[in-house]
Amino acid sequence: MEKKNNSLRVVSSSVLYGFLAILLCAPNVRADVSIPSGKTLDIDYDYDVQGFLEVFGTANLYPGASVGGEIYVLPGTATDAPGGTVNVYGCAPGNILWVLEPTTFQPGLPPVVTVYGQRFQIGEEGEPFDPPDDRPISGTLNVLDKSEDVLFSLWIASDIDIHLRAPGSTEKERLEAELWVSPKVMYRQRRRPVVFATLRLPEGITKDDVDRDCPLLLYADENEGGVKANYQRMFQSCRRKTSRVKIFAFFNMAKLLEAADDNCEEMQLQVCGRLETGQEFYGSDTFRIVSPRRRHWRGRVNMKSKYRHR
Repeated sequence: MEKKNNSLRVVSSSVLYGFLAILLCAPNVRADVSIPSGKTLDIDYDYDVQGFLEVFGTANLYPGASVGGEIYVLPGTATDAPGGTVNVYGCAPGNILWVLEPTTFQPGLPPVVTVYGQRFQIGEEGEPFDPPDDRPISGTLNVLDKSEDVLFSLWIASDIDIHLRAPGSTEKERLEAELWVSPKVMYRQRRRPVVFATLRLPEGITKDDVDRDCPLLLYADENEGGVKANYQRMFQSCRRKTSRVKIFAFFNMAKLLEAADDNCEEMQLQVCGRLETGQEFYGSDTFRIVSPRRRHWRGRVNMKSKYRHR
């Protein structure tokens, strides 16, 4: 009898530890998510929302963002209170977006939805058009690349104005910062894993002015999809009685090179961020790509030297 009780204890402990292991090893997913006013949630391929997403604050959807349920963008809960904000830089296929208008229960300001891309098309038969363009949209909004291939689609269930913008653009004038990238020259035969960027913001901006919940994005030659920073850190530096904010960031080199074809020798890079007021800042720098060359000249030089000594 005692042996039987011991075996039951062992089985129970094994089941319990197995259940805990599953919980600890499970990916970071959530069923239903509600973003309160004043809060920001970034959603990308590392973060999947399995249920519905209710947005009173700000939701940023990046390439690969997956929401299993429907996305509800709601107006403000009080008069003159800001509504929810959704910025779509990319998403997985099949995301459904409801943009709700103000009602007596939610009398605040209407929500704001901005979709970023080079070209757009409503439905499969619609004519492609370029940003910027604000129009009421209902149905499937396809975001296209320069060759009119579909990058991602968003099914919009509400007929309300959607802001359509090119990557990195905003309605406010953007602040120009200073940008340095390293390495400045990349050899295809020996790739570095990351691009290191240093961004120095204009004078008068403090660390508290920068939106810490908005990661920096790196764009190459104005391509559609921005590369999100893997890591970034901000410093307030003082020099000659002037105080400037510096942001150090690392970006994935492989994702950057996806935008470069085999014949590309130079790329224009742009790093973008955002202030707490919603105003964007950016910096630009160039980046050279060197491919290995075939040395056909060796044979010709040897032939010339051969006949020269005769």
